[in-house]
Amino acid sequence: MKSLLVCFVLLIVSDVASADAGFLNSITQNPVPAGFGISHPFISMTCEDVFIEVFPDEPAELTAAFLFTNTGPADTVVMYFPITVRTVTTGPGLPLWQVIDPMGNPEVKVNGVPVDVHPLIGNTWYPEYLDYTWEELREAVTTIVEAEPDTGETFHYSVAPECWNIYDFWELTANAWASRTLTDELMILIQSLNACWTVPFGKGEEVLVEYCLAYSLSSPYEGSYSTLTYPLYTGASWNGPIGSGRITVVPSGEMDFRDFVEWHSVSMPEAEVAIGMEFSPLSEIADATGYKFCRISELAGMNLDSILIWEFTDFEPVVSRSWSRYFHFAPGPLDQRFYDGGLRYDSTGWASTLRVHVQKGS
Repeated sequence: MKSLLVCFVLLIVSDVASADAGFLNSITQNPVPAGFGISHPFISMTCEDVFIEVFPDEPAELTAAFLFTNTGPADTVVMYFPITVRTVTTGPGLPLWQVIDPMGNPEVKVNGVPVDVHPLIGNTWYPEYLDYTWEELREAVTTIVEAEPDTGETFHYSVAPECWNIYDFWELTANAWASRTLTDELMILIQSLNACWTVPFGKGEEVLVEYCLAYSLSSPYEGSYSTLTYPLYTGASWNGPIGSGRITVVPSGEMDFRDFVEWHSVSMPEAEVAIGMEFSPLSEIADATGYKFCRISELAGMNLDSILIWEFTDFEPVVSRSWSRYFHFAPGPLDQRFYDGGLRYDSTGWASTLRVHVQKGS
């Protein structure tokens, strides 16, 4: 096919503008509705309660509960967030050969009931570089939407489960490359691997969604700090502002609060330091259907020493420049620099995001 290498160059160069070598693993965020462009027209995020435990030299543990309210007719929504994204550090192929369908991580519950989580591919539509049409693409894979995207617009699709274990970019021989199928090419051009699940909404219904996962902090090749990030701007993908919310960041295990070297908020309320607190989930979450079967209910009553808390009400997140591409947080090359044992900051691209810098080797 005429354009595969051209497309690789285009995708990799575009990533250079929105990612740096320090952006390795710290990908997590509020859920996004697939297939709705800028925002869902009538489902609102009423409340969110996010609890993040940071361990020394281990993945952070995320427990995130979201209450949604349907202000329109009955609907079924595919929600997702990224697991792996292509950046300048990942090269032309993402490691997909270990992907299974359904996925085991994250664990997702809807109204307290576990649901299957499936892999979902994110890509960008550049028809001028391709030898196939949107109609031919839809015969090979299952897209979230039927309508052809605009040029440069992100779109999402799923593939048959057997596709995940047959693709390895680096093992493609010249003959296999020449005989690749349309599905092979779509797997090669993958820009993001996402975790997705389906949520049905009745008319006027409130639905509690919780997901839990472990994820690594971003860790630059040089420097003595790791960085935890959590973007709020993806919350703008729902109708209206986020009604109320809280993000709690807790040192756990052998980690001490003093290992939280610095913390910053961009286009968000500033964090508060709470000392000697007993954790209690937000009342909107605790009153929701299925709450007692969710992991966040098990955190109730936990005694916390010194922690960071971000709280907000009727918050309309500022949209990041990466909004139109991935709906994920992608720091720019100047966002984080280490020098003289200190840190220098540039807020470009960090819209409505919090970050915590953690001392390595704690």
